[in-house]
Amino acid sequence: MPILKPVWLLGLHSNPARSQPVTDVATDVRFGLWGYCASGYQFSSSGSPYFAQDYQCSHPKLGFTITPTVETLLGDNRLADVLLKGVTYALLLQPISCIITFLILIPSIVGIFHPLAPGFVTIVSLLLSIIAAFIETIDFVLVIVLVKVAQSRVSAATENQFTLQWGPAVWMSLAATVCLWFGVIGLSALVCGCCGVRSRRAELKELQYKNEKGEDDTT
Repeated sequence: MPILKPVWLLGLHSNPARSQPVTDVATDVRFGLWGYCASGYQFSSSGSPYFAQDYQCSHPKLGFTITPTVETLLGDNRLADVLLKGVTYALLLQPISCIITFLILIPSIVGIFHPLAPGFVTIVSLLLSIIAAFIETIDFVLVIVLVKVAQSRVSAATENQFTLQWGPAVWMSLAATVCLWFGVIGLSALVCGCCGVRSRRAELKELQYKNEKGEDDTT
């Protein structure tokens, strides 16, 4: 969000009273890593209302502020303050985790195409994966705490007129955390050669040793 609109962290949804007339005030605001989008009812040229999804979005960038236009649409700038403070924590850690995870590919590719590469290549992959897993775990915990705290603050500030929803990006963060820790376990087994896991490098070295020993015996 707003680059991939189906992927968002937090969603703010209004609960208008049944007797409340339809207005052009935003009823939903979704916050993502790169910005936010507001949704709500708009009026056609004939004057009939219709629900417009993501009709007001910020420009994609890392780190953002609520524009005066969206503050007016929300009708209460306290909601924006509560949500922005929480989303900031996720903004700081998510890119760091993504960069480190990408860096893991470099020594991993070297190990795949050069099985006899030095052993420290796998160790570097393991260290990077541990760092990425810890950062992603901290980020996921912060997001969970953020949503819980924001839910209570939003309800208190608006007298339950607004509710805070989990976005799919939260569960994607959980899946990434689990995958990273599985990667840490697999690389740990590969480095230590335990749990029945042997690296291709070790197998090739053993085969090379047997061939050299066989040549010595024949001579």
